[in-house]
Amino acid sequence: LTANTLASRWFERRRGRALGVVAVGTSVGGTLLVPLIAYNIETFGWRQALMIQAGLIVLIVGALALWVVRDRPQDLGLLPDGAAPRPEDAAMPAIGLSGPEWTLGRLLRQRDFWCIGLSVGLTFAVTQSVLASLVPYATDAGIDAKKAALLVSSLSVCSILGKLLFGALAERVDKRWLLLTVVAFTLLQLVTLIAQPDFVWLLVICGLAGFALGGELPVWAAIIAERFGPRSFGTVMGLMNPINMVCSLAAISYVGIAYDRSGGYTQPFSVFLGVAAVAAVMTVLIRRPSAAAARH
Repeated sequence: LTANTLASRWFERRRGRALGVVAVGTSVGGTLLVPLIAYNIETFGWRQALMIQAGLIVLIVGALALWVVRDRPQDLGLLPDGAAPRPEDAAMPAIGLSGPEWTLGRLLRQRDFWCIGLSVGLTFAVTQSVLASLVPYATDAGIDAKKAALLVSSLSVCSILGKLLFGALAERVDKRWLLLTVVAFTLLQLVTLIAQPDFVWLLVICGLAGFALGGELPVWAAIIAERFGPRSFGTVMGLMNPINMVCSLAAISYVGIAYDRSGGYTQPFSVFLGVAAVAAVMTVLIRRPSAAAARH
């Protein structure tokens, strides 16, 4: 949330790409730190490993926050994207944080808030539940453990590329269409999983789904900045996060319960098809940028 808020304030013309790079940070961090933590646990024990991890966070993140990161470009006499202010901008000290300041009550009455929140929340819930179920689904289908792990690796690698690609596209393409693309790939993955294809086809579809899974975060952040402005970006994303959490907790719990009752994944994945369809409807109901601006 903090990183996305900073990126939305510091970037305007290249905001999509900046948000994509920020999103990649989580993937790269997981790739680098998980092996390091595993090594430290084996070498020093889990208590000492946690102390080392805490030290790294304090030293690296703390140092960056104190001595490098600045809340707004205006703090350094700059405009968004690091541009130097022009003479005509002298009377506009708040440029880059323009737009209305959204209160809680006003946000809860805003249609776009709920449409964006539910579109992203429902899609995220489905993709996370499928990701959590992918390895057991594959082993149940007779795919060995190494190949099953390869499915997750394919999805993870493509998600990194998806963050960068969708972030760049968010600067040029209507963000509602990008969200619909994410939902479409999610639907395609669900249909494929229900059909139980061979491993190669499953690997290809998981890769495509990875693009969607990765692209969802930068597009979500970009559409919040576009609809509600940088000034209230943190407030809006912070209020949408509980929607994500509730949807994800419910979906992940459901897929486990449904598997225990039905003995397979066909039933929960079929239900998720309906959930993804609702996410698509929510996306379509998001107002066009011009209409949203006029209403605000």
